Parts: sequence; C-alpha cells; structure tokens
Amino acid sequence: MVKPTNTSAITKATNRPWDDWGAALDAAGAREMNHGDIAKQALKLMPEPVEQKGWWAQGVAIAYEQHTGLRIPGQSSTGSFQTSTSKTFADDKDAALQA
Repeated sequence: MVKPTNTSAITKATNRPWDDWGAALDAAGAREMNHGDIAKQALKLMPEPVEQKGWWAQGVAIAYEQHTGLRIPGQSSTGSFQTSTSKTFADDKDAALQA
C-alpha cells in the first residue's frame, strides 16, 4: 500500500502549516480544479523564501488531492495507477541480458 503524502514535510519546507494550505486552496476553489491548476495555485501561494517552489507546489497539490479525496495514494493525476518491477542479476551485463 502506498502511504499518503507527508504533510509535515510540506509544513517544514514551506514554513506554512498544512491546515493553512488546505484553507487557502479551498478558498481558491481548488476542489473544482485539475491537478495542474491546483499546482499553479499552490505555486502562487508559495512563501517567497521557499527553495524549489515548483517541486513543493507539486507536493502540495498531491497532498491536497489526497486530503480532499480527489485521489488516493498511488493514483496519478489522471486517475490511473502504474506499477513496475525489477530484477537484479549477479552476473555481468551480457549474462544478465541473456537471462
């Protein structure tokens, strides 16, 4: 199971309590927005001293979507789910490719 976004990390990085993020996005009508528009709104609301504002805006948007039920952990912004798998081989590259 995928865990929900860690809102305490968002609070720490942005110096803005998670409840304030939720209230600000609600006031902006984010429950009716798509992911991209929520992220843009979060970017507009991002405090000035935050580094990597775009990255944190994406995190805020994802956390908001999970918090409000617009998506569940592990679900993409399009509503789909993806998975991947990998395998480690002890041999060299050529042997691994043959396997």
